[in-house]
Amino acid sequence: MIPHIRNALAVLGVAVATAAAQTTCQSAKRSITGGDIDLAPLAGYVDICAQDNPVCRTLTAGYPPSVSTIGYFVLADEWRSFQQTPRGFTQYFIAQLALGTSPGDFPGLKQYLHSQQGSIPDHTRLPALLDSIGRVPLGVFDETDSSISFGTIMRLQRRETAAQLPMVATNTAAVVKGHVLSLYAYRQFQTAADVDTTEQWTRTWLSCLRRAN
Repeated sequence: MIPHIRNALAVLGVAVATAAAQTTCQSAKRSITGGDIDLAPLAGYVDICAQDNPVCRTLTAGYPPSVSTIGYFVLADEWRSFQQTPRGFTQYFIAQLALGTSPGDFPGLKQYLHSQQGSIPDHTRLPALLDSIGRVPLGVFDETDSSISFGTIMRLQRRETAAQLPMVATNTAAVVKGHVLSLYAYRQFQTAADVDTTEQWTRTWLSCLRRAN
């Protein structure tokens, strides 16, 4: 391909991705020490922590005291259903402030995560691996100077039944406005396509965050 055409297509691709991020982001500003952060979640989600703080505390009670939950975003229709009959969510996002980690710690954190994650498994074998070992690390799938994202497939216990629900979970550590955030994206797991979708959501959310802050 002619170089100037290839370069033009690359610029066009960035512009399309940016436009897509603009249409899928919404604003959710939070006041923290040192200023505000806009969590910029994907459109169509509501923040449980802003809607019902006691429910937010209940759902996040298992997280360690080293983090503070500042956003728990679920689909608007699933939140309406939850208010009538509490049940698990099929997809959601959680934003936390890492209280004991500073931007200066970030390079060491990234190095540690790389050492723990290993290689990304063959996606075609994911259902069998989940059945055999119960939890499948997906490795690091996205990284920049200010962020690192890795994934896992796990079985989460439903609060209302004894059933275990397979979920894809991604966790991102990101430096935003002088703070380290821990960002989670969850989606119910059925096929390997759900892994690809959750990873793309994670990238889109990071794009939203960077534009908003």
